[in-house]
Amino acid sequence: MEAGELNDALDDGVKTLAEFLGDRLKVEVRESAGTLAMTLPDDLVGARRRIRLLLKKFLHKQGLDEFRVITGVDGRFIVKRRKPKP
Repeated sequence: MEAGELNDALDDGVKTLAEFLGDRLKVEVRESAGTLAMTLPDDLVGARRRIRLLLKKFLHKQGLDEFRVITGVDGRFIVKRRKPKP
């Protein structure tokens, strides 16, 4: 999951997101250069949908409505800043 642009909007944005996801999913989230990685247990049903929902919830709670969650080619989630409307 790529979330490097969050550091521009929040102090320690990626680290805060890692703590948020770790608390909610009860897994270890590793952070490295704006990228988060986690290993999910097999019994976590609907994990991808839940992670996407938690990412959106984090953005909303932090008041970061200018960001969105998209899925990359390889299935990773990417948190990107929305393009400005013309």
